[in-house]
Amino acid sequence: MRRALMTAVMASVASMTCLGCGEDDPAPDASLPDAAVDASLEDTVEQGPCGHLGEPQMWLMRRLEFLAHQDGIVDGLDLDGHVTVPGDGTGCGKADFVAPDGREGIDNAFARLVPAIESVGGEDAFESAIMRAINSGGALVTMQLDHLDDPVDDACVAVTLGRAKGNPEIGNDGLLEAGQTFDRDLEQPSSAVGDATVTDGVLEAGPFTLALPMVVDDIQLLVTLHDMQVVATLHPDGHVVGFMAGAIVLEELDAFLDNIAEGTALYRVIRNVLIANADLDPGDDGKCRRISIAVGFEGAPAFFFDE
Repeated sequence: MRRALMTAVMASVASMTCLGCGEDDPAPDASLPDAAVDASLEDTVEQGPCGHLGEPQMWLMRRLEFLAHQDGIVDGLDLDGHVTVPGDGTGCGKADFVAPDGREGIDNAFARLVPAIESVGGEDAFESAIMRAINSGGALVTMQLDHLDDPVDDACVAVTLGRAKGNPEIGNDGLLEAGQTFDRDLEQPSSAVGDATVTDGVLEAGPFTLALPMVVDDIQLLVTLHDMQVVATLHPDGHVVGFMAGAIVLEELDAFLDNIAEGTALYRVIRNVLIANADLDPGDDGKCRRISIAVGFEGAPAFFFDE
């Protein structure tokens, strides 16, 4: 009798303990150790190369500028690991530049092309045309950071460079306003790396392969930058300022030249200056097949619509 009463009491307690339990809300499996339960929860959280992706941060490039040199000084990176001097066997003998902060060996031979184009296409031929393309929504380049735990120092950040589409609002300063929302342009190529770093507020990421818009005389073409590195300062006000440095394959510019009337001054300048200043990737004939380039940018905080 006593055993039957005890059994009934235990059954009643068990039913009260499971009150509210159902197929959609199962009780934890007590047979699993805590570590196994934590691991099962980890599987439900989106992961990236740096761990949990967290809330992404995105910027839209509201200014893109193909950097020209001033008296041999221009920003960029040492892409070939060598300080090239005139006539040097490395870099096809094209002398390197010096960065504004004093770094030597800067590979940015495209900097010699910018003033040459401006001499026939008008001053600021690159910048003004690209700004029109950005402000009209035709050249919206984005940079997204995932797993950014600390904007000052973070040992592992995932970075994606891509394109957006939409009709941007422009401020009184002539630049795209911050805080706008855009659609991802999935028809355009994107590139991502998962081992970027932030040190003292400076992001370093790469290498990327990315197609950037180049506009001359309102002719727009996506120019692919290879082995591209990004160096950018994350400012406390939410903006990002920096540059991208990489290389253009000369053969890939043929499509761009096809849009310019052969025999014109602009055609001759681009063709002749490009070939004369190629400084990377020498072939068996000793001629370089790539030209180094650096592109400055300023990014404003922006958002993507939910997919």
